Amino acid sequence: MTVLTHRLTVRHAAGSYPVVVTPDDLAGLGPLTRELLGVRRIALVTDENVARFHLEAAEHALRGAGHSVEVLVLPPGEANKTPASLEHLWLSMASLGFDRGAVVCALGGGIVGDVAGLCAATWHRGVDLVQVPTTLLAQVASSVGGKTAVNLGGTKNVIGAFHPPRLVYASLATLTTLPVRELRAGLGEVVKHAVIGRPELLSQLEAEAEELVGARPQTLAPLVAACIEVKRDIVERDEREAGPRQVLNFGHTFGHAIETVTNHALLHGEAVAVGMVAACRLAEALGLSTPHVRTAIVSALRACELPHDDRAYWTQAVLNAILRDKKVRGGQVQFVIAADLGHVATTPIDLDVLHRFFVKPPASTEPESTYDAVRSDP
Repeated sequence: MTVLTHRLTVRHAAGSYPVVVTPDDLAGLGPLTRELLGVRRIALVTDENVARFHLEAAEHALRGAGHSVEVLVLPPGEANKTPASLEHLWLSMASLGFDRGAVVCALGGGIVGDVAGLCAATWHRGVDLVQVPTTLLAQVASSVGGKTAVNLGGTKNVIGAFHPPRLVYASLATLTTLPVRELRAGLGEVVKHAVIGRPELLSQLEAEAEELVGARPQTLAPLVAACIEVKRDIVERDEREAGPRQVLNFGHTFGHAIETVTNHALLHGEAVAVGMVAACRLAEALGLSTPHVRTAIVSALRACELPHDDRAYWTQAVLNAILRDKKVRGGQVQFVIAADLGHVATTPIDLDVLHRFFVKPPASTEPESTYDAVRSDP
């Protein structure tokens, strides 16, 4: 079976950019950057883990297209998504003489994409950015939409900027080097996109989870493209998260807090998985959702072998982390609630209401039904 390359276009206030989802390796990156950007000087930013597998191929592709390439390598991990890493990139680019004609190319997962993206947004008040996501999570979520950020003092993404890339090149071939746990974590974001805009993907996830974890491009290519379409349709309506784009944070308010409290013992996609279940439990208690939504989500998460039991995280430490989140405004927390599959909206919840639930969490009955069993519910 031939796997076709998917090419989508994301529009924003200043223009548009292509997102290429391909089963091919990184060889196609060079010709595309030359076509879109001309021959340029590129700061190729990656981390130590990604460099071992993909740096040589990316550098060869870019140099082969005529670009001049300087490689900047960051230490891996969420602990290094900091202003210090950003400063390291700035100082390196200054010492190498990069000017306003520079291109920053982010080769890696969401952390590399966020830090390198913020570097591009701020270097000489903004230079061109190319995103080359090498994790499933980054391919379906963080590389598209122009969000860039670093963490500060235990609060995620509190320093950042909106800076759309000029190109997103998602090579499915890079996923074959990921640990299985990382691939499964990426499926947490796939579940999120399904709940927001493509509920039919939940049954596909249940049926094809093992093929997806095996990084089979025949299965992954249409799934990644479908998730990007969901995100594209939202960010084109709300580029700077003034309203509708906030639904993409489904599961993230709890999820970010869980990441912080566990010191990132859970990967981002795993924390979001638990966060979606917690958000559904809260919504049920407030009469804003019904149990079949949570049941469907838990069923898909189980099939993907992702964590889905939120009950251990209704703690004061998690609440404290939520209260430090940038979504807290005017005595309320902006939670994303799934009223039904495919019907997601932001709902402000008063802090005193939230405090009450953390003192006595919502009912802890865990759904057991499969997605297929609840699809026909009235």
